[in-house]
Amino acid sequence: MNSLLNTLGDLLGTVVDVTGKVTLAVFCGLLVLMAVAVPLYTLYAIVSSMRGRDETQA
Repeated sequence: MNSLLNTLGDLLGTVVDVTGKVTLAVFCGLLVLMAVAVPLYTLYAIVSSMRGRDETQA
């Protein structure tokens, strides 16, 4: 019985460890995505705003 509890405890510890690592990887991936996407979207917004202003002046 003790061996079964040890095995279950080890299995639960492994699941928690893997879940934590996956969560950290997803979080870091989202941070990188935001670090790339936000400046690109800002640049797109500025360029499209200037393009719209040029069309209205013409």
